[in-house]
Amino acid sequence: MLKIQDLVLVSINEKPSFYARVDEIVADQQPGWWVITLYVLTIPAQSYTWILDEHQLAGASFTMGGTPIRIELIPFSGHLSDSPSIPKEQPHNVIYFKPRNKS
Repeated sequence: MLKIQDLVLVSINEKPSFYARVDEIVADQQPGWWVITLYVLTIPAQSYTWILDEHQLAGASFTMGGTPIRIELIPFSGHLSDSPSIPKEQPHNVIYFKPRNKS
C-alpha cells in the first residue's frame, strides 16, 4: 500500500499521464476504502482527492467515468548518488551563478 510522501505515476487510458506525491491517506467511512490526496506535479501544481480501495492503492486498475486509471509507485531511495544515470567515477562540471572575485 502507498505511504505519505511516496512518488507515484498515474496512467490514464494505459498511458503514463502525470507524476504526483502522496500527501495524505485517511481511512474512509467504508471499511477497506481510503481517501487519498495527491499533489500533482504539473504546471500549475494541483491537488486531487480520490476515494480508493486497498487494491487500487496497491496498483490495481480502476475506472473514473469509464476511463481506466492506474497508480504506480515510483521506487526512490532518496539518494541521487545511487542513481545509475549518474556515473560516480566521472568529474562533475561546476557552474557559477554569480561572477567570481578575480584575485
